[in-house]
Amino acid sequence: MMTIVEAAAKLCPGTAWNCFENIETGEITLVQADDGAKRVSVPTMDEIQKCIYGDPLAYRELRVKEYPSLADQLDAIWKGGDDLEAMRAVVLAVKEKYPKIEQVAAAPKVKKKTEVVKKKRPKSK
Repeated sequence: MMTIVEAAAKLCPGTAWNCFENIETGEITLVQADDGAKRVSVPTMDEIQKCIYGDPLAYRELRVKEYPSLADQLDAIWKGGDDLEAMRAVVLAVKEKYPKIEQVAAAPKVKKKTEVVKKKRPKSK
């Protein structure tokens, strides 16, 4: 699987990136490398996720193209019985062929350098 740094480099060709993780909070910071290159804006987490996992909603368009027409689906519901079971099998086969991408929900949160949240440490007693 592509890393966050690789995704940022793909989104901004010719730009080098560094990625840091705060061990205490798990927060990830993406920073453009200080290599003298022209400064660019940091890619958003949505852009990074789409680059790594693909468009999480692309399955919808693919399913719509293969689903039977709504008229045929309604007809099967009206008739019931074997017609309904056959339609259900067709729809489930399309859903299995084009599953939802669940990994995006589990993807790490990336904060831009300017968005890093600083937490105050509790005072020692």
